[in-house]
Amino acid sequence: MDSIKNIYLRVDYLKTWISTTLAFIAGETTLATTILKGNENLIFAHVSIALFIVSIILWLGAFEAIAMSLSKKPDPRNQILSLLYKITPKKILTAWLFSLIGAIPFAFGLVLFGFFLFWP
Repeated sequence: MDSIKNIYLRVDYLKTWISTTLAFIAGETTLATTILKGNENLIFAHVSIALFIVSIILWLGAFEAIAMSLSKKPDPRNQILSLLYKITPKKILTAWLFSLIGAIPFAFGLVLFGFFLFWP
């Protein structure tokens, strides 16, 4: 498989996880504000939603790294823009790291979602 196909697969993979996480957020928010509104474990739901949002932000950082690795370098004439370009992620390895690190808050969010639903 050539590298462009690998990149397309990686982007589709990240899109799938972001969509799935957004569905978890929507479902958990709906449960927390309707059926399980009086649940004593609402803090688990709130922390879980926050962790899901953190994982989405990290996965969007992986998208940024993939996009920056494929695009050509701009010629910023401003020092601030030049500094911003220097600190943006630009390597595929960075995309993998963001993706893997984003899985950690997602996993903890799933565990807390389970506590919210099933804790006595």
